[in-house]
Amino acid sequence: MSASHPRSLRRSPAAPARIPLPLAVLLLAPVVACGDSGTAPQTPDDPPPVLLTGEAVDGTGDALADPALTVLPDLRSARLEKEGGVVRVQVRFADGTYDPALHVVLVLIDTDLDPTSGLAGDGIGNDDTLLGPDRVLFLDARTPQNSFALSCAAPTIDACTGIGGAIVSVTPLPGQGLDVVALEDLGGPEQPVAFKVAVFALEGLSEEGDLFLDYMTDVGEAPTRVQ
Repeated sequence: MSASHPRSLRRSPAAPARIPLPLAVLLLAPVVACGDSGTAPQTPDDPPPVLLTGEAVDGTGDALADPALTVLPDLRSARLEKEGGVVRVQVRFADGTYDPALHVVLVLIDTDLDPTSGLAGDGIGNDDTLLGPDRVLFLDARTPQNSFALSCAAPTIDACTGIGGAIVSVTPLPGQGLDVVALEDLGGPEQPVAFKVAVFALEGLSEEGDLFLDYMTDVGEAPTRVQ
């Protein structure tokens, strides 16, 4: 049912009033100021954001053995996208090897492609000549609130500082992996970056966080470029 209007605002059923012809011509004529062509300035649309992507793959069956674990995390692939200040990460494991209640994923991102700046490699002695992560996504999929992002300007992980509100969502896919959305410029919207992925468990040999059970790309291999 349409809303009722006050009587004074209702249309009269009478014929519409006619505008005198000279006045109508004036109203329809283009307004041209002195020295103005009368054409509104054309402003080009903002160009669409540039999409940068990088994909890493890892062989299956190369996870570090840990007798204390019934499920060993075995990384299979990862994809990182940058577009308009939004970062999307997909990490996949070999079927049945990812337990979101047990396994924590780190995405180590070198935003300036300079191994001598930021964190030294993975922060525990590996790949310090290949990767200098300036950002670290610490992804604990038990609840999104357990995940956080770090900004690193020094070689040790203890010197990194948290980036509040950077991680928007973490969606676990039990047995398969997780999807992540973060709001971070990562060195600028069109700046290429490089990354590696590592995983550790909340119990067993790596419960102190000083031992990664699997890497992608493997230790000693070049990191994946996002460009």
